[in-house]
Amino acid sequence: MLELQQQYKKQNIYFFTLKGFVMIKSLSISKLNQYTLIKVSGIEAQKYLQGQVTQDLYKMQTQTLYYAAHCEPKGKVIALLMIWKQNDDTFFYILPKSLEESQLKEIKKYAIFSKVSFEIQPETSFHFLHLDNVSLSDKERIQALLANFSTSIETQKEYNSTNTLLNNGKFHFSLGDNNDFIIINFSDDDNFFAELSKLNYTISTCDSSLFEKTQIERGIPQLSLVTSQEFLPQALNIQALNAISFSKGCYTGQEMVARAKYRGANKRALYYLKGTSSVSPEIGSNLLMKLGENYKETGNIISFVKEKNEIFIQVVLSNRLEENSEFKIIGCDDSQLFIQKLPYDLE
Repeated sequence: MLELQQQYKKQNIYFFTLKGFVMIKSLSISKLNQYTLIKVSGIEAQKYLQGQVTQDLYKMQTQTLYYAAHCEPKGKVIALLMIWKQNDDTFFYILPKSLEESQLKEIKKYAIFSKVSFEIQPETSFHFLHLDNVSLSDKERIQALLANFSTSIETQKEYNSTNTLLNNGKFHFSLGDNNDFIIINFSDDDNFFAELSKLNYTISTCDSSLFEKTQIERGIPQLSLVTSQEFLPQALNIQALNAISFSKGCYTGQEMVARAKYRGANKRALYYLKGTSSVSPEIGSNLLMKLGENYKETGNIISFVKEKNEIFIQVVLSNRLEENSEFKIIGCDDSQLFIQKLPYDLE
């Protein structure tokens, strides 16, 4: 275990898969480098952020994780943020590292007129823990171990993530069902991995695809530079994550977001498709939807995970599709994709 700790020292994110109900339990680890942590502070931090994101910061509980969309003036989503409030003067949010530059440039545009500062936290590390088929007693042991090393950030609801206090800068929060956790600022010096190994799991490494697949199945939009500033929040199902307040007043892009709700301006939604394909699509590309004996180009692919011949796709399509609609990937005649149920309902 000490060799494993040294090997992954100072990597940004790790992913854990814990499989129970077998004689030999396994713990798979992979690093992810795609996230960054931003600290927002100052006596006007809350007021300033209130005018920038879709979430109502004045109603946020401290040390509780929420989702929030940061939009450009026309209401298109720049990034989906995971945000929590330490106090009225200090907030933290997580976003994809690929969107860090463009998102900070936009959100800081008027910060010069307010007493607020934005700081990238460059030494931040993230871990992702996924519990699969573990017993209740195993789950409780892991939660207790997490509590020994960090403070819990409470998830607001099933998708607006749990309660947090500052514990030497270390946090953890569940992703809605207590089977998946994000851990922030753990290191090998915490002896966390050594303690985890005492739970009798064999340890191996894997890539990041399981985490990405989990997010697709949860219906959490995974935006990138290609898909940033392309969609209204409702086209990404962000309202289903309790991430939009329609009563908070003005914020950047608010008029178009409200129009999408009250005037039906949005005609699209985020879907999870699953099927088979011998090729990988391009992010931002279209799919082919079957119409009788023919196919029509439609949609925009947000993210995907391919496991051998099986593929999992997150895509924006018309919000009026039949549940049994069939799709294929452009240029791959042998592909076949079908709509899967998401764990939330849309309005």
